[in-house]
Amino acid sequence: MTFHVRSLGYGLALSVLLLSLATLSAQSQTKASCNFKLFPLPQDIAASSPNGINDYGTVVGLAVDSGGGERGFTRSPAAAINYYSAPNAEPTYRSFTLFTDVNDAGVKIGNYAVNSTGAVQKGFMLSGSTLTAIAHPKSVDGTFVNGINKWNSVVGYYLDPLHAKGFKRLSDGSFVTLNFPGAQDTWPTGINDSGMVVGHYQGHGFIYFKGQWATLDYPKASATVLSGISNAGMIIGRSSTTKQGTAFLYQNGLFQIISVSNSFSTSANGISADGLITGTTNLDGTLTGWRGFIATCN
Repeated sequence: MTFHVRSLGYGLALSVLLLSLATLSAQSQTKASCNFKLFPLPQDIAASSPNGINDYGTVVGLAVDSGGGERGFTRSPAAAINYYSAPNAEPTYRSFTLFTDVNDAGVKIGNYAVNSTGAVQKGFMLSGSTLTAIAHPKSVDGTFVNGINKWNSVVGYYLDPLHAKGFKRLSDGSFVTLNFPGAQDTWPTGINDSGMVVGHYQGHGFIYFKGQWATLDYPKASATVLSGISNAGMIIGRSSTTKQGTAFLYQNGLFQIISVSNSFSTSANGISADGLITGTTNLDGTLTGWRGFIATCN
């Protein structure tokens, strides 16, 4: 399977041409050259997770407090932490809020549930103090949003009684179906400013652009999840093998491993339009060894 990247007019756009249905051949993976900036995770460090980042270095994610309450957090470029709970969703057994992504205009997206809705999860968009709930009209068991671009286009999935169905929500509030051909379940996770979408379906990573679909699997992995894509076509994700999972970036036909040196594990969760990456690492395999990070890789 071959992908071509080309520059188009205003900014960078990507044209994906599916030239073959063959899977990617096995290749030896090298470690990406990355500059990591580590930071303490908020609240309960064993459970908090940075999920998204914008080009200014604002990080958003999930913070779990000592009582198990789940709130969204924002970490500013100056390292200030702020917490957010959706209206009527103060952290309890059946109520929670988390952020999944943020764009350069500071518009955040995430998911929440409240007692009054029976804990059925909804997505939301937060612009300033204005929350817009996102619920797919065909959703039965919840709507989940994962990625946003500068146009406020959002990708995610909803649950019908049996399966996960992918979608793109446009800025006017309308929905477009995004289901990988022939797959029962599709989970879109990221979208760039050109409208290219990445995600996963039934153990495989996928790329979608202008009606064309392509499978992208990490070599020799039992499962591949693509987590995000930059405007230059850098894709981040994770793979599962018989031994362990691997965080990776994919660009120009090559996979490279993302790993904090001498760490126990590294997970890449979000990537900005210009390629800033955020995620978590565990320095020593202990509950106190977790850190968030911001990285630039090439």
